[in-house]
Amino acid sequence: MLLRLLLLLLFLHGTTSILHKQVDLPADVNTLEYVHTIWRHGDRTPAELLFPQDISKWPEGVGELTARGAAQQYRLGQWLRKRYGDWLGDRFEINAVYVRSSDYNRTLMSAMANMAGLFPPKQPIGDGLLWQPVPVHTRPKPMDKTSNGHFRVSQDGECDFRK
Repeated sequence: MLLRLLLLLLFLHGTTSILHKQVDLPADVNTLEYVHTIWRHGDRTPAELLFPQDISKWPEGVGELTARGAAQQYRLGQWLRKRYGDWLGDRFEINAVYVRSSDYNRTLMSAMANMAGLFPPKQPIGDGLLWQPVPVHTRPKPMDKTSNGHFRVSQDGECDFRK
């Protein structure tokens, strides 16, 4: 029992050390050539309810992004702006950034919130609307083999797509 507890504490310490790794802000634009980021959606409501009457506690619906989750993604976008803003430039450029999401409301909304933080509007569009639209691309769930669990990674690191 004591050994299990010790291993758990070592695992938690290692995990938090990785999670709180400090990086230089901003990134060195003289050596940076390409950035590829992957992130998970922000906080969401439960994927399923144990008691059907609990639905009133989750006005967003089951498995949907919460306001807190959207705020998390917005802050992540702001952090990415601090890190890569000098390299990206002040404006969204269609040929420089490509955003892909799985086809779930929570992941699409997370990507949109993230991009709102990464590319804050510089000037109003239309009738004074302060917004910088950024396209988020997706594929239908049955066709998206990279984000719907239709792949497995073996112990040697090889990735096989299931049919």
